[in-house]
Amino acid sequence: MYLCGWRAGGAPSSFTPWLAIPIEQYFKYDVFIVAPSMILCWVLTSGVMQLLSPLFSGPGSFEDTATAL
Repeated sequence: MYLCGWRAGGAPSSFTPWLAIPIEQYFKYDVFIVAPSMILCWVLTSGVMQLLSPLFSGPGSFEDTATAL
């Protein structure tokens, strides 16, 4: 989606993006931002789930949780 938006010269929306990137080049840079942000969110979600699992009597390790996600 980001590659297609960049090639088509698209903009994210009519709202001002939260990153200080020119709207015309937003998708060009977002191609490189999306992968690290997805990995960080995956690790963060796994950690939060692992920390909350004892409240629900959930067994397992961090690696098991990350693999399941």
